[in-house]
Amino acid sequence: MAKTIFYDATAIDRTQLTELMSDSDHELIFESASLNEKNIHEDAEVVSTFVSSKIDNSLFDKMPRLRLIATRSTGFDHLDLMYLNGLGIKVVNVPTYGNNTVAEHTFALLLSLTKKLPLVTSMVERQGLAVNPRYTGMDLKDKTIGIIGFGHIGKCVAKIAYGFGMKILANNRRVDQEFIDNYNVEFLPTEEIFQKADIISLHCPLDKDNYHLINDQTIATFKQGAILINTARGELVENHALLKALRSGHLAGVGLDVLEGEKYLSMEKTRALLLEDDFKIEATKRAAEIYVLQKMPNVIITPHNAFNTVEAVRRINQTTASNIKDFWYGNIYNEVKPTPSFISGKLILLRHGESQWNKLNKWTGRTDIHITEEGWNKSLEIGKKLESLDIKKVYTSTLSRTKETYKAIKESAHLENIPMVSAPALDERDYGAYTGMNRDVVKASIGEKAFKKLRRSWDGKIEGGETLKMVYERVIPYYLRIILPQLIAGENVLIVGHGNVLRALIKYLKSYSNEQILDLNVESNIAFIYNVDKDGKVLKESNISV
Repeated sequence: MAKTIFYDATAIDRTQLTELMSDSDHELIFESASLNEKNIHEDAEVVSTFVSSKIDNSLFDKMPRLRLIATRSTGFDHLDLMYLNGLGIKVVNVPTYGNNTVAEHTFALLLSLTKKLPLVTSMVERQGLAVNPRYTGMDLKDKTIGIIGFGHIGKCVAKIAYGFGMKILANNRRVDQEFIDNYNVEFLPTEEIFQKADIISLHCPLDKDNYHLINDQTIATFKQGAILINTARGELVENHALLKALRSGHLAGVGLDVLEGEKYLSMEKTRALLLEDDFKIEATKRAAEIYVLQKMPNVIITPHNAFNTVEAVRRINQTTASNIKDFWYGNIYNEVKPTPSFISGKLILLRHGESQWNKLNKWTGRTDIHITEEGWNKSLEIGKKLESLDIKKVYTSTLSRTKETYKAIKESAHLENIPMVSAPALDERDYGAYTGMNRDVVKASIGEKAFKKLRRSWDGKIEGGETLKMVYERVIPYYLRIILPQLIAGENVLIVGHGNVLRALIKYLKSYSNEQILDLNVESNIAFIYNVDKDGKVLKESNISV
């Protein structure tokens, strides 16, 4: 007998799982909420969760008897497999349960867009049966659908598309002759599908190679007026790129059952975000993107609901019950094993070499000051040590001292033909009225405590200048939008920056509190090297100095 807790359990789950587990001697407990501090059962031996649960690893530390997690989903990216493996906890999933279910939902989204059903139904409520040419739809017959991910679900999508008389393109490393013979599927590289398809439908898993598969660059290769459907994983698509393409008309419509930051579909979670003391600029942007997408007339969003039919839920619960019973009686099926953790390219942060005003102990801020001979020579030295890092791209501010530092590094590290971008978002903090003032004089005038707050605090105000918080709010979105995708793609990126810009970056990278940042000072001549996760947070770190 094992104590088994089903979290995220609906009334249907309770009814079905009670019946399906009736031939076992397990003690069953059903919790409607996700696993959290308030509903944890510390003596649980089996836990079953749903894919929407985002569970803190620390909760599993409090469950010493836990042996099995049975997720009621195919996806398992809500669980930290490496961490659970270290605790000796097995994880099983439901490999297949609703291939036709998700494929049908794909066409529900597609038909709703092509027939403009949301607009038409709202028009009927306002205008009765009046015909409006604005709501003229289009046929699917003879249109080209591009299926990205040709597994079980993708194949079901192809069968339905064939019934509509559509031309079918699919990407697959291994050509499937059955689908060529029976459904006239043409197998092409993904890039060519993007160029030829009227409709792009995503059905691939999320991995390090296809994070933000749909972005500004890939959408630019789509046909004008293409339609995008995503029932796979939200992070395959960059929201910001969608908004721009929809606004320009390059995309005619989008149907989403999943989207990046989908938890902010919940008004409660969005409200909680806005009320937090520690303002999270990127999360707030994500919530704003979702809000705008929801309001667009050519966007249809369903709340991760493609799986949700009576038949599919029963298949999920049947497999989950079998997984639990089989495990307990000595057999383990559908086990999900951890793979080595994702490792990004290296992010290398380096403060510019000593400037002429650094030497005089003056606040420089946005004043464009050159580096000293000492700054140049030290930059040459650090460059020699960076030569082996295979840097693929370099970012500096628009100010001379960062560009001159990189010029010295480029010379000694032999970085030929490396793209360099000088970004205003990476410019130093504006010190306002204090620009050009000697720091020792200011410290003697206002006292050490006030001086430290002025120089290092999170939101200490400066007359006519910026707080560190204001620097953070321009630097971090640039990092996440522009630099992080390159790191995720495995490229090594060097940022030659300013002290406060690098402090803002490190605050995000290492999740420093507003109080911790007060004690962080970034010196010149030290290269801080990080590998990051897909959120851009630190996984590994090291440094090189001269």
